[in-house]
Amino acid sequence: MLIKAITIAVLIAQPLVTYSIGIETGGPQLRALFRHRGLFWRYFCATFVVMPAIAIAMGLSGRFAQGVWVGLALMSIAPPAPPATRRLRKAGNMSIGLAWQATAFLLAVAMIPLTIVVAQRLGLVASGLNLSWGPLLSRSALFFAGPMLLGLLTRRYLPAVANALVKPVSVAANVALVVLTVLVLIVAVPVIAHYDVLSIAVIVAFVAIAVLVGHLFGGPRRDTRITLVAMLAARFPLPALILAQQNDKTKMILPVILVYIIAGVLLTPLYGRLTKRTSPSAPAAMTSSTTP
Repeated sequence: MLIKAITIAVLIAQPLVTYSIGIETGGPQLRALFRHRGLFWRYFCATFVVMPAIAIAMGLSGRFAQGVWVGLALMSIAPPAPPATRRLRKAGNMSIGLAWQATAFLLAVAMIPLTIVVAQRLGLVASGLNLSWGPLLSRSALFFAGPMLLGLLTRRYLPAVANALVKPVSVAANVALVVLTVLVLIVAVPVIAHYDVLSIAVIVAFVAIAVLVGHLFGGPRRDTRITLVAMLAARFPLPALILAQQNDKTKMILPVILVYIIAGVLLTPLYGRLTKRTSPSAPAAMTSSTTP
């Protein structure tokens, strides 16, 4: 019953959150990202190439428990989490964060199935993911591209409507996420209690690598580095849950998702404090957050 409840919560929360991001993101944010093409491509490589490649390499090595590497693989191809942008208001670049988050959701429509195809060709899908790209493409379009494009179009052509909808849609999305979080905790915490220390350490190490990748690819400015670090360490778990549901592996990857989220919550501010001591403040031209 809990797994069915999680399935229903995912189906409600995913389009609400995606639409919420769309109506909150406007032209100024998107222009702030696409003005810096090198930054866009670094964000793209870090999000959709480097981290999935590391997860696939873990599967190929055969040294990691199936549940751990499959969970990390699914998280590594998920778009950035909505809470990640909220953490960027002080140290990061909110405009770049919102723009990349909206862009990543659209790119995920193609990149998630493509990553699965690569895993298929490497012989990993049959043993681990057992997913076909056709349903993935349709689900990605339905849950990511559709609501995101609708939100962006609402913001572009009906700004007054978008302003009126931002708060109620955001509240509804947050309520759905809270319900989903409670259900995930109920299922995942008992399983984590039986996890061995090595598996937890592997998940935390993967998130730490994500932080390092964000630092290396997000520069040269500190604010854009912190933005990418937050985006990689705080992946949106709902796509991973949707993919796991197709494969009847929901319960197996829930603990991985939970440990990943906790590690991201802890490591992102730690990175911010460490870089604050060694990096100069970013120029105001790049750090300003523009209201849609």
